Amino acid sequence: MVNRFVQFLAVLFPPRPDQVTVSNTHPCAALCQPGCVDGVWYAASYQDPRIKAAILENKFYRNARAAQLLSYTLESFITQKNLSNAVFLPVPLSNKRFRARGHNQTSTILRSCQPKVFVIDSILQRVRDTPPQMKRERAKRLTNMTGAFAVNSTQAEILSKTQTIVLVDDVVTTGTTLKEAVTILKKHFPNHKILCLAIAH
Repeated sequence: MVNRFVQFLAVLFPPRPDQVTVSNTHPCAALCQPGCVDGVWYAASYQDPRIKAAILENKFYRNARAAQLLSYTLESFITQKNLSNAVFLPVPLSNKRFRARGHNQTSTILRSCQPKVFVIDSILQRVRDTPPQMKRERAKRLTNMTGAFAVNSTQAEILSKTQTIVLVDDVVTTGTTLKEAVTILKKHFPNHKILCLAIAH
């Protein structure tokens, strides 16, 4: 009886294609295809339909399975690059976008990692709302993020002077968002090693 009811609901409310892809994907090391482009590291390829589906499902639907897949991919990267003792700063959203989505998609991925990684959301802040980068032409992406970030100086003392900072976003295209954010971070943490990392490129 229960199975028939579930089948009935599936007919009325068919799952999204990306949702099906995520459900059918098993977390595995093969999802991790690390690389580096213009100084920005990435853990996986956005061209992989499993990664793309997980990115979209996590970002817009807060799909826990998608976050798990991406966190597993990130864990593989962290292990390969020996970053388990680093501190991870997710690129912040504007208040408007955070309210619309109900979460910071990058923070959700980071906090799904096992074993846990050191994540701090309070140091880097978004002080200017900007249109999504993926919807803009390359030339406009390069100027879209100017002045978008600031550092909460009252939280800066959380970091020790020896820690590596890993600035993380979910997707990198031109790398403009990460580079603008890291420029601000370097002004406040000139003695720290700061890496830029995207889940996918």
